Amino acid sequence: MLTRMFWVVGLAMLLPATVLAASFAVNPVRVDLAADRPYMVVYITNTADTPLTLQARAFRWTGDEARGGLVATDELILNPPMLTVMPNTTRFLRLGLRTPNRGTTELPYRLALQEVPKAPGPNDGAAIRTILRMTIPVFAAPKTAVAPKPEWTLQQSGSGKFKLVLTNKGNAHIQVRELGISPADKTGISKALTAPIYVLPGQSHEWEIEDPEFTGQSHVKVLANTDAGKSDETVQVTYPSVAANPN
Repeated sequence: MLTRMFWVVGLAMLLPATVLAASFAVNPVRVDLAADRPYMVVYITNTADTPLTLQARAFRWTGDEARGGLVATDELILNPPMLTVMPNTTRFLRLGLRTPNRGTTELPYRLALQEVPKAPGPNDGAAIRTILRMTIPVFAAPKTAVAPKPEWTLQQSGSGKFKLVLTNKGNAHIQVRELGISPADKTGISKALTAPIYVLPGQSHEWEIEDPEFTGQSHVKVLANTDAGKSDETVQVTYPSVAANPN
């Protein structure tokens, strides 16, 4: 069953000005395009009581978050690129690849939906308008089989501080939905880490850990729930090498 995600914008505090709020739902919240089905329909429902106009744009997803991670592209066809959804109604957006993925690696994109602001009405006064914007991931698979290949490392970065690194050496993304670690000789999860996150092919993600429980451990267990299944791996802890004393 496809998941519905509701994006509601509003403020729960008293302000000296009126707040104009809007909301919409998107289904599905992730698009997977196959080589034999390089298109999909995205349904958008306006859950507010006023009309909502959205602009749709496509981006290549580079994963380089330091530089924004998104580059505008015309590799995806969006029809219509702008649409108005009346209150409590649903419209659909057609999305597809302009050219099939002929490579051997999954291509990652993002579909961005942004509200087009309306001109203030005569009765709005000093209203505060919050602009809605959301993006959903789009993955385009080639004809050849693709799969993620996660590799975990845990490195000490200071006294009681560690860095858990997930490197994806496969040719498809991996989404970590739940994540925890514990000393190898313990059962269950000692420390839960922030998730969910996506790691694209050839890229890495790091979690900073500050917990003296892991100091001196030679191995830890990494328990992850991902879109490729659950994993329970034992990872060797690496410590910074100590330079030999020449004296």
